[in-house]
Amino acid sequence: MLFKKKIGKTVLQYLTEVRMEAAKELLEDRRVKLSQVALRVGFRDSGYFSKVFHRYVGVSPRVYREKNYFR
Repeated sequence: MLFKKKIGKTVLQYLTEVRMEAAKELLEDRRVKLSQVALRVGFRDSGYFSKVFHRYVGVSPRVYREKNYFR
């Protein structure tokens, strides 16, 4: 409760935000496979990673990478 009061989000929401922002950076490097991105940000299941990424960003990791949303 203290974390949410201080930061304004739950620990899980904060952790997801940090992971997704790191994933967005990793997706800029096309040499890194999507499964490797998932592992590097703490997801063992790349399918679940894609689902969480889509919920957070609004597009799948593949579309994010292909459409160059990071530019």
